[in-house]
Amino acid sequence: MHHILNTGRKYGRIALRLLYPVRCPFCDEIVPGFEKLICDTCREELTPIKDYCMKCGKHVGQGEEYCSSCREISHNFSRGRCLLPYEGKTRKSIYRYKYGNRQEYAKAYAQLMAEEMSDFIQNCRADALIPVPLHIRRQQKRGYNQAALLAKALGSIFHIPVYSHLICRTKNTIPQKKLTFSQRQNNLKRAFKFIRNDVKLNTIIIIDDIYTTGSTIDAIAHLCQEKGIKNIYFLTIAGGPYANREVVMNVKNCRKCGKLFNYVYGPVVCPACKEALEKKFQQVKSYIQQHGRATMEEVSEDCDVDTAQIQQWIRQERLQFADDSPIQVACEMCGKMIRSGRFCPQCKDQMARKLNSAMGLSGVMVEEPKHENKRQDPRMRFLK
Repeated sequence: MHHILNTGRKYGRIALRLLYPVRCPFCDEIVPGFEKLICDTCREELTPIKDYCMKCGKHVGQGEEYCSSCREISHNFSRGRCLLPYEGKTRKSIYRYKYGNRQEYAKAYAQLMAEEMSDFIQNCRADALIPVPLHIRRQQKRGYNQAALLAKALGSIFHIPVYSHLICRTKNTIPQKKLTFSQRQNNLKRAFKFIRNDVKLNTIIIIDDIYTTGSTIDAIAHLCQEKGIKNIYFLTIAGGPYANREVVMNVKNCRKCGKLFNYVYGPVVCPACKEALEKKFQQVKSYIQQHGRATMEEVSEDCDVDTAQIQQWIRQERLQFADDSPIQVACEMCGKMIRSGRFCPQCKDQMARKLNSAMGLSGVMVEEPKHENKRQDPRMRFLK
């Protein structure tokens, strides 16, 4: 019976390709045969990046470990890979994919990524793929999110869950390609927001179409770090040099110690102070584990940390307390007292329903795994 069904599906695919021939995403010519998604000519001409930056995955000279950009600035992500140089046929292909409604290209890109970067993807051991979100207005106008389509195709190949509604784009930013390096950073400030605080992840791969300066990936990675996600990788179809760049260095004074450092994104705090703050968090976490009934003022005094910092950790859901703990914060929408996060369950459900309703208009549906309802442990929990 299974043999008959498989045979039927095979001939069904052949019939579809006869009626609707597949066109190569790089030359837009019809691909002969019934299995390939890229024509043989383009497959031979394509030059996947082999000598790549160990940080961002862009092309570097032979023998170099890092590109000039990654040698000068620090990034929030762990590592990333770019499939192809952003030039020639690849550049035109991605343009058609994004603006020409060529949604079918996603499967071809994903197949090529699987052939060229399988080891990297599997070694990441990702809990989920996170496509870079579009603003709802832009997605409704375009009709789809190209990063979500690519993530869905990759997830199907590697059996990795796709979380398309974990992060939303709250700011309808102007296209990054028109901006200088510093303008890109300012353009993305507070552009993204976490909307699924019920999902706990340790390792993710962010999916996007193009990597240039890394501003978009850094912005999302910073947001994920605040939620306790430790390992943040990314994959893009293409990566290339950025010509419209003013100055790579963006030197600022650390707001904690006052020292100069190369600022990239997020709080204006130098790496040394960030490390010290993390040690302080571990101290607070240990104290709360031993003093479950302590008030916020007691934690602040005994651990020598501001109450504002404790509240920030609570809102980031790095600190969560037992039901009998006196420590609470107010929901940012309705003011109801809660023990972790920024919003109460009712407000989060309301926001999620509104977003899902709006996203449903776009025509792009990326399935997410269903989680079984597990009984919550009443004891306090922490994110490392």
